[in-house]
Amino acid sequence: MNICQKLIVTSLLITSPLASRAQSTNSPTTAENVKQAGKNAAVTAGHYTEEQVKELDKAAEKQFHELRKN
Repeated sequence: MNICQKLIVTSLLITSPLASRAQSTNSPTTAENVKQAGKNAAVTAGHYTEEQVKELDKAAEKQFHELRKN
């Protein structure tokens, strides 16, 4: 799964419970609810992406040091 797909899945996993909760309280979903859910998904996806970049940096640095030894 590439990063784009992971971001989409993460966004859906975050917004689905929010939409479900909004429906269960019998209050109408407002544009503000949708806007906030989208913002939360974007922030979470950004954090996830940061973590993935850090892991890739660590792996690349490890490979660099391995190559340097040879």
